[in-house]
Amino acid sequence: MTTREATEKWVGEFNAIPQGMIAKIWQADMDDMHEVTKPRVGDHVFHYPRQESGEIAEVFHDEDHYVIHLTGGNFIAAKSDNFTVERDDGLPMWGTMWSFGDRCDEYWLEEQDGIQVMSDHGFRIYEHDEFGYFFGIDGVGYNFYEHHWMPLYEARGLQWHEKEVEKMTVLIVEPGKAPREAEIGSGLESLQKTVGGDIQAVYPFAEQTALICHEEGKILGLPLNRALYDAEGQIYDIVAGTFIICGLSEDNFASLSPEDMARLKEQFHHPETFAKINGQIVATKVEPPKPPLRETLDKNEARSKAEFGSQPSNSERARDADR
Repeated sequence: MTTREATEKWVGEFNAIPQGMIAKIWQADMDDMHEVTKPRVGDHVFHYPRQESGEIAEVFHDEDHYVIHLTGGNFIAAKSDNFTVERDDGLPMWGTMWSFGDRCDEYWLEEQDGIQVMSDHGFRIYEHDEFGYFFGIDGVGYNFYEHHWMPLYEARGLQWHEKEVEKMTVLIVEPGKAPREAEIGSGLESLQKTVGGDIQAVYPFAEQTALICHEEGKILGLPLNRALYDAEGQIYDIVAGTFIICGLSEDNFASLSPEDMARLKEQFHHPETFAKINGQIVATKVEPPKPPLRETLDKNEARSKAEFGSQPSNSERARDADR
């Protein structure tokens, strides 16, 4: 589920109420209902001590402190009781209003600074002594989801959507195969899936790279893959099972640079087999198996040469015809 789909699901659970009904409730007893919207950046205000209009330029909620840009050009600091927000009408412009359909949302609105958060995201909020809270949008002619609902969903802290996984380009090295470039998620789950279990990261190279392998590859008897060599070219370890080589950022795994990718592809191009000779482990490089299609093409080319000899290519024929 995307963030948009999750937001639509959330908003779909609200109680949608025609604004005309809210107006009748308000008119029936005006003392029972009042607006509780908090001032926000961009609101037009009238500053009482200066007897001058202006616009809120900055808000410091914790201190009840506002910076107002007056129409005369000056910037002044003010408390909320020094000014009033100038609204075009007593109710929002949009003809539908809402109330939350879930008690958790109502609790968040009333007890966890939800009124301030909703005000900051362009909603106007009203409280009725009997019916609780209503809210609406003072706007028309633009995408409410992009400008109001989706930012509110994120500010509310809901996580009904599937989180986007950050991708990275890595080199995957499997036993008996040539290494391959791939794009995988940088999260733990993706890394574990690639190597087949719990991961271990080691740093055998001078460059900003990491080798990620199965933590218990040897204990589980996974196939031996590639050897790691010291500065003298001696084997000091052998990686068992599939492993990943990736880059490093300041605080996480990251994509390999193109230069490191090319160098490591060449370094690990040949699979290795291992044997114990005179008490020492010896590695032998072997040719990686060809992809099935490449192998078929090569076989057909060899059979054609055996039957018909080497034939000129189409381009060579064309050059001969022009002579």
